Parts: sequence; C-alpha cells; structure tokens
Amino acid sequence: MICLITTPPNKVLSRLLECSLLTIIDARQEKELILNKISSYRPDVILTYRCPHILSDYILNSAQHALNIHPSLLPAYNGLNPWLEKQHDGITHDGVTIHRLTSMVDGGEILMQRSLLIDLTA
Repeated sequence: MICLITTPPNKVLSRLLECSLLTIIDARQEKELILNKISSYRPDVILTYRCPHILSDYILNSAQHALNIHPSLLPAYNGLNPWLEKQHDGITHDGVTIHRLTSMVDGGEILMQRSLLIDLTA
C-alpha cells in the first residue's frame, strides 16, 4: 500500500485518485493525527507532496520506501513552497525531483529529476 500525504487540491493528487493501492492523508491535519494514521495503515511506501510536516525517523523507517515529490531541481529551491522565490528570480527552466525522505527538509538522496521549461504565459 502507498500512503500519500498531501495538501489538496493539487494536480499530483488528481492524477493519482484512481489508484486502488493509494491511501490519501490530508496534510492539513495535525501532525499527531497524520502520524497515527500512517502507523495504523502500515504502508509499504510513504509518499509526500506539499506536506508541511517533517515526519519522524521512526515513521520514515516503518515503510520500505519514504519519498517526496518536490517541485524544483534540488538542491535549488528547497522548502515547502519554492514558487515565490522562483518567480522572483525569473526562473524559466526548472523541474521536479523525487528524493528519499529524511528528517532534513529536502535533504534526502535524489532518485530522479526531470527538467522542463516553465511557460510564464499560461
């Protein structure tokens, strides 16, 4: 089972809603409630996107994989909401990173990155 912890609504969530192996946890809830839900589900994979909480090593180690989808090419523009900083810097080429979750924000091993052109006219 995959446990996605995210702040809805978002495009990642809308693409994954049909997946029967996916359990979604709303990241707007209190951290303790989220941690209790993860513990009760005992997922194989913990996946986060737009999650404002730092998960404990105990929770991260309880799954076979703990991953984050981050909307920039790390290590550049780390943190929960890199959009304003990227806009301020006039970034027109960026991407997405999938990395291992650790207790350090956006500091885990980078597993995959994909670059793309940002269309500022859309």
